[in-house]
Amino acid sequence: MAEPKRKSDPEIPAASGPPSAYPAPKKTDERMMSECEAVIDIISAFFNVSGKEIRNPTRSPAPVARVRQIGMYAAHTVLQIPMKDVGCGFARDRTTVQHAVNLVEDWREDREFDGIVDQVERLVRVLVRREPI
Repeated sequence: MAEPKRKSDPEIPAASGPPSAYPAPKKTDERMMSECEAVIDIISAFFNVSGKEIRNPTRSPAPVARVRQIGMYAAHTVLQIPMKDVGCGFARDRTTVQHAVNLVEDWREDREFDGIVDQVERLVRVLVRREPI
């Protein structure tokens, strides 16, 4: 015979379905994904490239890939998002993000390119981090 329920016993909610194979995202994961989305929106407007093209998980033409690489670089360096999480936010692998960061660092030796990346970094700081200008 089952014991009668006491008032102090906590209510355990019934499961709403089978358990997920993946754990629920943490709040920090959601914040990082949101920040990656914001970076994608910023670079798509800045470079006049479709956000849909940047978010496309398949290979893209070189100009779109370069814009995405600059976005991944900014998300990692400015927002301090780990490469693994930047990869998730941009529908890419961590090693792809690492490659993008290395490429952009190499390309920054060109003064004109460095100025463009500097503008993107400032926009990300102001619009995503909400830092003063």
